[in-house]
Amino acid sequence: TKIMPTGGVDPDEASIAKWFGSGIVAAGMGSKLITDAAVKSGDWAGIEAQVKQTVAAIAAFRASK
Repeated sequence: TKIMPTGGVDPDEASIAKWFGSGIVAAGMGSKLITDAAVKSGDWAGIEAQVKQTVAAIAAFRASK
C-alpha cells in the first residue's frame, strides 16, 4: 500500500525524515509549505526558496536510504 499524508507534514528536515522514514511515497504540505502570509505579501522568492529547500530535503533523505 502506498500512502500520501496530506496533514501534519511540516516542510522541515525532522518532519520529512519522520514521515518518509515511515514509508510514505509523497506528502501534501499545503499551507504549511506555502503560507497565506507569504502569498498575501507577494513573497514569491520566499515561497520559491522554501519549496526548493523542502524538495532538497526530501531528495537528501531518499538518497541516504
